[in-house]
Amino acid sequence: MRKDRLQDDQMNKVEFGLPLGLWLRVRARIRQAGAWEMPAGAGVMDDRMVECWPNTESDLHVLDVTEVYTPSSDLNLLGTFIHVFAGERTPTDEEVADFYGEHGPLLDSVTVDGQSVAAWTLRLEEEDQRRLSEEARRGLCEPLWWVRERALEVRLTYDLYVALKEDKVSSLRALLGGVPEGKRILSMYMLAGSIMRDLVSEQEVGRGDNLSTHEGVVRRPAGSFALDFLAVGTEPTQSPLRPLTEDECRHWARSLLAGQLNAAERRTRREWTPIDDFLPQASAKGEPAGAGPSGGLGLVWGCRFDSLTTAIYLQIAHLAQRNIALRQCLGCQRLFYSRRRNHRYCDAYCGDAARQRNYYDEHVRKAKGRLNRRRRSAKTKG
Repeated sequence: MRKDRLQDDQMNKVEFGLPLGLWLRVRARIRQAGAWEMPAGAGVMDDRMVECWPNTESDLHVLDVTEVYTPSSDLNLLGTFIHVFAGERTPTDEEVADFYGEHGPLLDSVTVDGQSVAAWTLRLEEEDQRRLSEEARRGLCEPLWWVRERALEVRLTYDLYVALKEDKVSSLRALLGGVPEGKRILSMYMLAGSIMRDLVSEQEVGRGDNLSTHEGVVRRPAGSFALDFLAVGTEPTQSPLRPLTEDECRHWARSLLAGQLNAAERRTRREWTPIDDFLPQASAKGEPAGAGPSGGLGLVWGCRFDSLTTAIYLQIAHLAQRNIALRQCLGCQRLFYSRRRNHRYCDAYCGDAARQRNYYDEHVRKAKGRLNRRRRSAKTKG
């Protein structure tokens, strides 16, 4: 299948899906979101909306696609997603539009009553859901509070992987938080960009209560220091915390990491497809995530995914399978995939800019040193 046919036949991903391993690059427009498009409990307060559909009546339900590409071969997708959306500063409209133009929309969707709807819309009240446009319900619009929450979860997942890989127990404790005295962790999961835990008291464990249906289960974000939410609808109370033991840190970090990666695996389908339908790009040495080697029959074995978020988690799984980690650029501080051991910058432009800054800073430092020496010499002579 040629690229022009892909653009003609598969642009409406919301209806048909895409062939094996391919995704969409789109033109994105940024606008202010309506009050009904942002839930009161959004973890990230960003009231901008990304639109990925043309502003014409004839194409309202078609993504504004520029081309298709293979995200599994772009091993910097993970680092770029984290850098743009999970950083401490809010991304600019230009940075958001550039990301969508390079990597495409997330298009996270769920099936409700047999129909595919945008996952973010389920976070809204029913009355607000009814006010949404058809384009928003179908996933042609994505609010940035949702995108950034997904990025924070990806960042947490990647940080857990790196801390486990390097066996940094202190980092795991910082990510997982402490446990209130007299409580035990029943389960741990991620929700809206935070690590959540179900807790139960030691007395209930000793009595052998049915913990899976216990109403007193505690749900609280990890990393908070003194809040103990005893049950839904109750007031938080202060409680001292104990740090997790090393074994607890490793166990729950592995459980969380496996849960996140398994959720992504369940949203993929491993298939064989004719190589004509697959458009691989240049990739790093080794098998890229989601794309298998082609054989003499002209077939390729890989995965089909229905959201870019799934493809990003598959890249973390690919790193875990190969026991490698991304590097941090010394210039812009973003994470990047290094194909050589001596790479310290994400690209040549960033390296040149960093070297120029270092040269300037060194020149200024030496000039200040000479000026200070002359001043001290003048005072001595005076």
